[in-house]
Amino acid sequence: MANGVYLFIFYLSLFAAMVSPATSLVLRCFYSLWMMATVFFWDCLGAVLVSRGKVRERLGKGVFFVGKISGVILTGFGILLFAG
Repeated sequence: MANGVYLFIFYLSLFAAMVSPATSLVLRCFYSLWMMATVFFWDCLGAVLVSRGKVRERLGKGVFFVGKISGVILTGFGILLFAG
C-alpha cells in the first residue's frame, strides 16, 4: 500500500513540474496520457528484460550496485529539477 502512495506522489510531482496553471486542459490531458503510456511501456520493458534468465542472473550478482547507481542518477535528476 505504501509503495502505491509513493508512486502516486512521484508521478504527481513529475506532472506538476511539466505543467503550469496556464497550461491548457487539452495539453494537460496529452501530458497525462503520454506519461501513462511511457510508464506502462517502461514497466513492460523492465518486466521482459528481468524475466530473461541471463539478465536475471547478472542482476542477481550486481543488484547492490544497480541500486546504488540508479539512486545516484535519480538524485542527480532531482537536483537538476530543483535547480532548474
